[in-house]
Amino acid sequence: FVSVNNDAAVETWNQLTAVSTASGEVAFHHLRILEGYPIIGTDLTSNYLAPEADRNSIAISYAKGCYLGQEPIARLDAMGHVNRKLFKGWATMADDSESDDQLPIVTSRSMAAGDSFPVLLPLPVKLVAESTPLIAKIHAGPTVHIDRLV
Repeated sequence: FVSVNNDAAVETWNQLTAVSTASGEVAFHHLRILEGYPIIGTDLTSNYLAPEADRNSIAISYAKGCYLGQEPIARLDAMGHVNRKLFKGWATMADDSESDDQLPIVTSRSMAAGDSFPVLLPLPVKLVAESTPLIAKIHAGPTVHIDRLV
């Protein structure tokens, strides 16, 4: 993403495309999923607190002074952990379709990968700690096996 004023837009575009190739939405989503970068309203909702996005080291400062919403964030920091967070994982399509409404939901998946593809899914931390095989559903779609969480 590049933001420039209108006067510089054409010249900036010409300079960028002279040394690189423009990519589209599929590439953007593939890279953001690999980085664990959530989209609010897709991967996380207003029901989640910032530390549950699992981007603490690059997005949250616990040393900053007063700010709106500081109390719940400071409380989570003092507790030392969150109960749920957004996980990055690698998934493969499942042969069988589970109809369980209690399955975790994959909120984002890459369309740029092959048989195994990166996904984002919010999960209870306790569920991940149990190291059991994980089956999830792509939102309003098929069932997938989560082969690896990172």
